[in-house]
Amino acid sequence: TSGVPILDANGELLGYRGADIDITERLQSEQALRDSEARFRLMLEQVPAIVWTTDDALMLTSVMGAGLKALNRPADTMLGQRLPELLKDESDIAALMSMHRSALQGESLSFEYAGEEREYHMHVEPLRDASQEIAGCIGIALDITEQKNLERRLLQLSEQERQRIASDLHDGLGQQLIGILYLSRRLREALVTAGRPEARHAGEIAALVNQAVTQARELSRGLSPVSGGPQRLVSGLTQLAASTTIMFDIACRFHGEEDLETGDETTDLHLYRLAQEAVTNAVRHAHATSIDIELYQEAQQLVLAITDDGAGFSLGDKEHPGLGLKTMAYRARLLGGQLDVESNEDGGVTVTCRTPLPRSHSPSLSPQDAL
Repeated sequence: TSGVPILDANGELLGYRGADIDITERLQSEQALRDSEARFRLMLEQVPAIVWTTDDALMLTSVMGAGLKALNRPADTMLGQRLPELLKDESDIAALMSMHRSALQGESLSFEYAGEEREYHMHVEPLRDASQEIAGCIGIALDITEQKNLERRLLQLSEQERQRIASDLHDGLGQQLIGILYLSRRLREALVTAGRPEARHAGEIAALVNQAVTQARELSRGLSPVSGGPQRLVSGLTQLAASTTIMFDIACRFHGEEDLETGDETTDLHLYRLAQEAVTNAVRHAHATSIDIELYQEAQQLVLAITDDGAGFSLGDKEHPGLGLKTMAYRARLLGGQLDVESNEDGGVTVTCRTPLPRSHSPSLSPQDAL
């Protein structure tokens, strides 16, 4: 409400002239905005995330969130700096700058970033002004370190159980079968010497036990495929190709540098399991007759590619992947990599996993300099 006095010629007050403006909607909007800001700040204080904005020159204009505690870096020391000034590793600068430049072109992108101590799921999209023009970028980084550690621990426990069963098969059941094989052969020899017709049956028992020994060894090797020296992954993939050729009577070949090593047993194990799953899918579901397994280093990445000449998959199969494809993609994500599955022009499928070299080969940027 506003008003002005009405005076006569002598300056005497005659009354007031005023107007009432209904500001109910404005007050409600202001309250809704305050409520929204309160909820947003509450979320940022509870969720291990960092939210930031930049201008069109990629200079930080705001940064906030409970995730800053893990970085041990005050927000006010980061404001007004351009993103490249906050990063040290050239590969990290190139990747993050590319994402933000794409956002300035109107794209929204999500990716995962792994530092030496913390891991983040990041999302960057355009920041628009009141006229819907792109004025900068807005991004959020969700700290997924604990989630990743739990996922790795679950897979580690699973692999430990596999190794325990493999050890039991090799050292327990396997040795007992070898003992039975030795005794059955001794029995056959004794029956042959005595001229007994049961010698034939003893020989059959020995042959069956020998097959059981071979199967126990193969099971043990399959449960614990990557062990030994630094080239354990190359050795494991070579054995996978050889055993696939023998078991399924198809052409399965491994191509890779004999001295290639990752220096990390976890990486070796995940890549082997990924290749094993891809080969199994190619044989059982795509009915492939030829499979090629490739392992090589490309810049600061390890590349594992499995190509087959099978039936391939339909678009619907790719949009609604089965458990095998999901498991392969999951293993790739655990390694900070990416899984691509593409149909080949001449038939078949190529499964490609690109993953960063383990930190022993490629040092990563510290999370203190991530944002």
